Amino acid sequence: MLDPAELREKFLHCALEYIGAPYHRRQHGPESPFHNRKIFLDCCGLIRRICHDLKKELGFIIGPWNQGYQFDTLPVRYISIRQLEPGDLIFVSGKYVKPNAKKQAHNMVHVEIWLGEGVKTIGARWKKSVVEIHETYEYVSRSYTNMRYHFCSIDTWLKGVCESVCIVHPWTRRVYSARPHSSRNKIQSQRVRERDFVSDIERTWE
Repeated sequence: MLDPAELREKFLHCALEYIGAPYHRRQHGPESPFHNRKIFLDCCGLIRRICHDLKKELGFIIGPWNQGYQFDTLPVRYISIRQLEPGDLIFVSGKYVKPNAKKQAHNMVHVEIWLGEGVKTIGARWKKSVVEIHETYEYVSRSYTNMRYHFCSIDTWLKGVCESVCIVHPWTRRVYSARPHSSRNKIQSQRVRERDFVSDIERTWE
């Protein structure tokens, strides 16, 4: 079994293996050179993919939700990038420019991985681009404003713990089941915790 330091190194190495993976498939139509790629990774999709690849070493299966959920599972947070270790995450909160944009938990709109070299990160930042190394975690977006950076340790994940500490967002999903003597599916009122959604994690990543 890997100790946290070795697992942290493996986490970062795994991230580097996805350099060049294009953003979400809907951003790459038939005219895109990335259209026929098998793997597409947006910002939180990259994090999920790494955790999925290392699920045996980490000891958990991460939930299918986005960066807001990932932020909620990492309670160790810092005020400065100087406190981070390689592989830790930098989340970005902001306000979407489009008024009809879907509101995100804690207004978290993006996440990247700190490389451990100055202010460099790795992540899927631009919709028409790919997973790549960025010279700095700071940037300007046309999609959201009022940006703030949140520095989070992945130590809890490295110790095998991936549970939300947020009391506001339960991170549950509805279950669909067939009603007896009916050809239609009905939404059950039961809500299921993220640990029960293993099949969601096994699917192709967004």
